[in-house]
Amino acid sequence: MWSLTRKSVEDILQVLIVFAVESLELDFALLFPERHILLRVLPVLVVLATSSEKDSESLYKRVKINRLINIFKNDPVIPAFPDLHLSPAAILKELSIYFQRFSAQTRLLTLPAPHELPPRDAQEYPQHLSLTYRTYQRHYLIINHIGTIRAEHDDFTIRFASSLNQLLLLKSIDGADVDWCKEVKGNMYDMVVEGFQLLSRWTARIWEQCAWKFSRPCKEAIPSESNGSSESFFDYEKVVRYNYSAEERKALVELVSYIKSVGSLMHRRDTLVVDALWETIHAEVQDFVQNTLATMLRTTFRKKKDLSRILSDMRTLSADWMANTSKPESDLQSHGGDESKGSFFYPRPVAPTATQVHCLQFLIYEVVSGGNHRKPGGLFGNNGSEIPVNDLKQLESFFYKLSFFLHILDYSATVAALTDLGFLWFREFYLESSRVIQFPIECSLPWMLVDHVLESQNAGLLESVLMPFDIYNDSAQQALAALRQRFLYDEIEAEVDHCFDLFVSKLCEIIFTCYKSWAASEMLDPSFLFALDNGEKYSVQPMRFTALFKMTRVKLLGRTIDLRSLVSERMNKVFRDNIEFLFDRFESQDLCAVVREVDTMHFMQTAPWLGLFPGADGQILHSQDGGDSPVVNLFKSATSAIVSNPGCPNPTSFYTMSKQAEAAVVSHSILCLLLYSSSFVPLVSLIFNFMVWCLHFVADLLYKANMTTGSVLEYALAFTSAALDKYCSKWSAAPKTGFIDITTSKDFYRIYSGLQIGHLEDSVQVSSNNFEVLGDSVAWGGCTIIYLLGQQMHFELFDFSYQVLNIAEVEAGLLSQAHKNPHVAQGWETLLEAMKKARRLNNHVFSMLKARCPLEDKIACAIKQSGAPLHRIKFENTVSAFETLPQKGA
Repeated sequence: MWSLTRKSVEDILQVLIVFAVESLELDFALLFPERHILLRVLPVLVVLATSSEKDSESLYKRVKINRLINIFKNDPVIPAFPDLHLSPAAILKELSIYFQRFSAQTRLLTLPAPHELPPRDAQEYPQHLSLTYRTYQRHYLIINHIGTIRAEHDDFTIRFASSLNQLLLLKSIDGADVDWCKEVKGNMYDMVVEGFQLLSRWTARIWEQCAWKFSRPCKEAIPSESNGSSESFFDYEKVVRYNYSAEERKALVELVSYIKSVGSLMHRRDTLVVDALWETIHAEVQDFVQNTLATMLRTTFRKKKDLSRILSDMRTLSADWMANTSKPESDLQSHGGDESKGSFFYPRPVAPTATQVHCLQFLIYEVVSGGNHRKPGGLFGNNGSEIPVNDLKQLESFFYKLSFFLHILDYSATVAALTDLGFLWFREFYLESSRVIQFPIECSLPWMLVDHVLESQNAGLLESVLMPFDIYNDSAQQALAALRQRFLYDEIEAEVDHCFDLFVSKLCEIIFTCYKSWAASEMLDPSFLFALDNGEKYSVQPMRFTALFKMTRVKLLGRTIDLRSLVSERMNKVFRDNIEFLFDRFESQDLCAVVREVDTMHFMQTAPWLGLFPGADGQILHSQDGGDSPVVNLFKSATSAIVSNPGCPNPTSFYTMSKQAEAAVVSHSILCLLLYSSSFVPLVSLIFNFMVWCLHFVADLLYKANMTTGSVLEYALAFTSAALDKYCSKWSAAPKTGFIDITTSKDFYRIYSGLQIGHLEDSVQVSSNNFEVLGDSVAWGGCTIIYLLGQQMHFELFDFSYQVLNIAEVEAGLLSQAHKNPHVAQGWETLLEAMKKARRLNNHVFSMLKARCPLEDKIACAIKQSGAPLHRIKFENTVSAFETLPQKGA
């Protein structure tokens, strides 16, 4: 053991630098934290080694400076902590102030830091370095690698599943071939190593993209939902919230789902593959120490006692002689000629310990270096080495395999470390620098990913919407287990509760809107959609909600959540609210909508009797079963009964038939039956008489006066008319002079005329919601009173708004004839249009009142003293209000 002197310190620094450079160039680090550690340490080691007082240039003789520059250029940003990043160029420049000898290394000090490379200088940057800003963008941003990552994920999952099937098949067979067993388990070992490398590379890309975003914040954060200036935003918002585009968020969600899915796949097969991994590692170690080292002892190191002693120590330390069945232990330790054939041993699931692995690495290093810490060409370089090239390659390969063994033996911990994405939540540095307790929920990167999936409504990403919530699980585990900070866990828990409530609410909204839009699109006429130029916008893309509906066990911070139950409860509430809205809207409509709904309901009840059924598009279709409708069958039976008994005196047995069908439909069915069946030709007169009787019977049922039913409108008009009789002498008094008094008149139509024109002027000048609240009720009420008082003609003759409209129409005709200035009546168009609309509405109300309650036959709807209506129908039913509604301009 050499003493710790200045010379030995320089040797240690150079050995570390050589090891770091070779590991980074050859990519021997299995896990991404190992590579990031080497990148963080290398600039410091270079500064310390270059600042030596003596032999400072010896470093650049062993490691060319171009190799260091290439490493620093390829990785200008290094992840240090979850929300902190480092730059090799910044480290070198910062340390050059304290180490004067290093300040002479201008080639290293001229490396630009990431924040010193704006996009506008991307064209000038290649003059100094071979990488541009856009090259860095392509390297760090996941969106530029997501295609390759997707292909790697699909290929690995297929091959890993195939290896698992082979392993299960092997376990189910007794006495399988030894070579085939070794091949299957070796293939499983290779797949696990490849899986670890994929997870390490993918997680490292997320770390490096976050570091790149932290090093280059958004210059101008202008959100769409805020009108504030960018100076009011936090720094954390500039590096996270406004620094990720929609495509970058999509790629990040996709990569997170890949990492979690592959990690879950490997973690679930822990107990299945662990024996195969241990046997493979045991076979690798025993083959090296029992066969490879034995060959080296007989050939290369036979005359080198010191190195032979080290190789013998390696065999003594790691050889499993009990698994060897070819020779006894005493013979195996000898170096006779028979051992050149190689020892045969049975692999056992007995893995080496961590101590054995580290000792083997140290002994291999001693054999290769030979005690020369300044060996040129690196650790396994061939310059000045007495070891043959083939033996040196075998030692180098096994040396780096040993570093893999440690991670593979700790299988579960390695999978957990590679799939840990909790760093995406932590922002303690920015909280401290911003001097705030917590940032808004919109600034949390996990929630940003969940919200992006919900807002984009991408069917491919919807099944992965819960993957970002696993980031909260990782961050909570890191807060409790690694950092041991309860307050961090409390913050994470509070955010998770809030985010999950928002998630369930938004998800239910999207589900309801999607299926409601789909139902509405299905009701559209296909021919109408085909005729439209933009008909594709009315089609609804299918969403993959099935997987979410099946999730009953969602793990979140140690709790199990039944997502399906939560969605069901929220959807029931949404349905109830929408049904309440539909009822409110239906109740706010006029009487015609109620009548139309009642008619539709009655028809839907009658349709099955007629052999009709509603189609998917709302159209009424005929039954395709080839049989007769129930009402036709009923007529056949009735006809048979009449033919068999012509003297049937009591037709009341057909009451059920006449009650179920309208008269017109019944007659139509009978005529169809007559035209269809020639067997009824001799009985035409009999059937025709029976049809006439049915029509008369149905008409009596529908239109005959019934004391228990009546018209609500007629009842209301009769009640109002009786109430107005008290005030008829005041509101409708006969003039004393015989002439109509228009100055001091107390008639109601004059009062309502003034109220109407005042209301029209207010509605034009000031925006009011009176119409939204009252609708046409004011016109119906005023015109009803005027009509019942018998003042309709006086109102139409002396109404103020009607007089204004008459004058305006006369003036408009004069202006058009004289070709005068058309701007004379400017400013009155709105008021005149409102008056015209009021006149059309009044005329419509009067026409409806005349039809339902004629003044010349007022006794048609009277009221008894008991309050019961007395119906005397002496007028025909009026046509639909939609057909009599006056049109605009009438």
